[in-house]
Amino acid sequence: MINKMKKNITNKSGFTLIELMVTILIASFVFLGVAMVLADSVRGFKQMQTRVHGAIVNDAYFARLRFDSVCRKASKVYGHIVYDAATPQEVTVFWYSDNINPEALGLNKYAKFYLSGTNFMLDQGPATYNSTDESVTASATVDSTMTVAANVTELKFSVDGTSVQMTLTLFDNNLQQGLTVVCSSIRHN
Repeated sequence: MINKMKKNITNKSGFTLIELMVTILIASFVFLGVAMVLADSVRGFKQMQTRVHGAIVNDAYFARLRFDSVCRKASKVYGHIVYDAATPQEVTVFWYSDNINPEALGLNKYAKFYLSGTNFMLDQGPATYNSTDESVTASATVDSTMTVAANVTELKFSVDGTSVQMTLTLFDNNLQQGLTVVCSSIRHN
């Protein structure tokens, strides 16, 4: 009977305490690795979300839309194109407010895009058309002034035939992220 008891004690199957601790240690390393990968993925997603929906992306999109919509209705473009960094970049476009009978009033509206500090600005107002020499001048009266985009570091315009091109560079100091937008618009006349 004693032999039988010894046999039962020595033949017990199971895990020792050392085996169990090693298994827990290995499993904790695996879980820690998976948790680090997931945390890094979440951090990367949040960073990409901030970049995609950041202020400069929205400003760039709005600037492109505003520039394109104003320039498309323009009939004549008088570009004050300056490539000197000390002088602000600007372009002025003129259009007819009455598209049905444009000769009645002549080119009587204007829009002026320019850089003021770090803001991309748009002034709109009445224009004076001189039919004798076909010149157009922007009135000193401004109907509306709008900040199209902020955080602008560079703004350039070029006029080639009926096309007006804008190169706009924005930089967000908080995110240390820059963005350049190139937009070309063709006037309807």
